[in-house]
Amino acid sequence: MPGASQLTFSEFKDYDTRIVSDPCAKNSNRIHGNIDEGDGDVWVEKVLIGLKSGVRRTFFISKKTGRQVPDEPPTGASTVLYLTTDYKEELDARRMSNNRRQ
Repeated sequence: MPGASQLTFSEFKDYDTRIVSDPCAKNSNRIHGNIDEGDGDVWVEKVLIGLKSGVRRTFFISKKTGRQVPDEPPTGASTVLYLTTDYKEELDARRMSNNRRQ
């Protein structure tokens, strides 16, 4: 479902939009050749936490196609929007408090 991952104004505060590209990032060992152009897409980090298991899963969604990729953005991603550390810590705190209640 293309466009399903577009950020709403309420979500914007949860993403680190100041750092869209990392100049210190290393090239992947999985791919060979020149990929300077990238895929021309924006990948958005999302986190799901299982209600019963409490397991946290990170995945990235393409804004252009809606494709989901687990754990890390695909090689050649032009732009990646990561969740802020504060938001991830807040999620972990909620997860821990939910585990204590059960």
